[in-house]
Amino acid sequence: FPIGIDSERFIRALELPQVQEHIKELKERFAGRK
Repeated sequence: FPIGIDSERFIRALELPQVQEHIKELKERFAGRK
């Protein structure tokens, strides 16, 4: 089977509100780090 990311599905997932919220939390958590 092909190896790779289903980019369309991945992009759609990034638009989900709960995913947006999770990304925001991660950014805040790592904000003070390099």
